[in-house]
Amino acid sequence: MRQLEGELDAEQRHHVEAQKAVRRLERRVQELTQISEDEEKARDIERETMEKLQSKLKQYKRDLDDAVSAFAVLSSKLNRLMLFSALMLLKLGNRKSRLSGL
Repeated sequence: MRQLEGELDAEQRHHVEAQKAVRRLERRVQELTQISEDEEKARDIERETMEKLQSKLKQYKRDLDDAVSAFAVLSSKLNRLMLFSALMLLKLGNRKSRLSGL
């Protein structure tokens, strides 16, 4: 009988230790679950930030393309204006030459 009581006591101690181990493991699982959720939230924030930055980059590229196109148009207009001015100066010079020759 004493042997059975001893075995029962040992089994009860083992059961208590097993319960403690289970509670420790459950706490660890909760900790790891929380860490995993936090990391997932962080990834979502990073993904959202990256998408916003990519959107801004695309807009900057469009703005740059628009600016380059506007520059090309203005440059062309400036070249035509300079050519026109040069022609007008030549005509004016020719008129002055004719007038001074009279």
